[in-house]
Amino acid sequence: MKILFDLISLQGAHNGGEEYTRAVLLELIQRHSDIVGIYDSKIQFLDNDYDYFKGLFPIFDINITKIEEIINSQNIDFFFIGIGQRFMNYDLKNINCKTICVIHDICYLEIVSNKIITLYPQIQQKPNFELKLRRAFRALFPRKPNNDIKEQFNNLINFISQENVKIITVSNYSKNALKYYFPKLKDKEITVLYPPVIRVEVDKNHNHAEFKKYLKKISPYFLLLNANKPNKNPSFVFDVFKNSPDLTQNFNLLATNCPPDIVAPYIIHSPYLSDEEMELAYQNAYALLYPSYGEGFGYPPVRAMKYGVPVVCANVTSIPEVVGDGGLLFSPFYQSDLSEKIHILIKSYNYYSDLSLKRFPLINKKQIDDFHKLIELIVNT
Repeated sequence: MKILFDLISLQGAHNGGEEYTRAVLLELIQRHSDIVGIYDSKIQFLDNDYDYFKGLFPIFDINITKIEEIINSQNIDFFFIGIGQRFMNYDLKNINCKTICVIHDICYLEIVSNKIITLYPQIQQKPNFELKLRRAFRALFPRKPNNDIKEQFNNLINFISQENVKIITVSNYSKNALKYYFPKLKDKEITVLYPPVIRVEVDKNHNHAEFKKYLKKISPYFLLLNANKPNKNPSFVFDVFKNSPDLTQNFNLLATNCPPDIVAPYIIHSPYLSDEEMELAYQNAYALLYPSYGEGFGYPPVRAMKYGVPVVCANVTSIPEVVGDGGLLFSPFYQSDLSEKIHILIKSYNYYSDLSLKRFPLINKKQIDDFHKLIELIVNT
């Protein structure tokens, strides 16, 4: 079987969808699958991906050759799309081969539809911030100008509605959100398969002595990720800490990608962290704070629970489904709720650490089993 594989979802930026797509591709390569790649020359490749993949199998630029033409000329049997939204504005007509399309989430649509975007602090300072956000979104998901966010999905929804296309999503929440916003998919089968495990092993031959010393110096610390992204709701955590002297006197807040204008004695601006250093940051954290407005799945809580690190997370979208009873949930719209949950954690720390440890193997096993199911769906179609 000859597979047309979506390399576009590996371009542009590191994120959960990119890691998902990469895991699928590496597994197919390991199985010696017959692969043809498709990419977009207008989007930057990460690291040395272009040279690496070009050396393994033929790759075609979607700006030069239409998907339909590649499928026909290369005798493609199966098409895999890792992040469906990345194809919203490409030509998806006349693609009749069997296809799997993964839709991780529609959080951007939900954030705009539910007016959560108006809570972003930058809007108060920059009236055109929503326009800038839309432009940033278009950089990854090119499209024609359109004021209706929902209508931007029409091309993709029409495509995945076809009988030859199987829809995969990464949580029950995302499945239900798709059916809610797009009634056309009401009777369409959507299969929920949790995303693959992110495996980052710390090299035993490299003890990272300096970084471990650094983490020990700033401990105990709460870990806050992607503090530069409004959709991750970092300002919510900053405000809670600012109004909680008992926290700031006893804990630090290690914030990755923290904007330079966010300054306080207890806020630790993270240096660039390699994959191994990030794993050590999880492992040595007092707790993970995860106030995100929306996730299709949400890898960070699982990565923290692996080490029995308690998770204090938002109670919206897929996050409660993944965390289950392994963490403390709070509303990302009420600061007092987060404050209360942090203080509950401090009083019963060992209890929540144990819950975290117990939850991890359940999620981990489902991730492994579901990834196996996904690969079997691809290679045995």
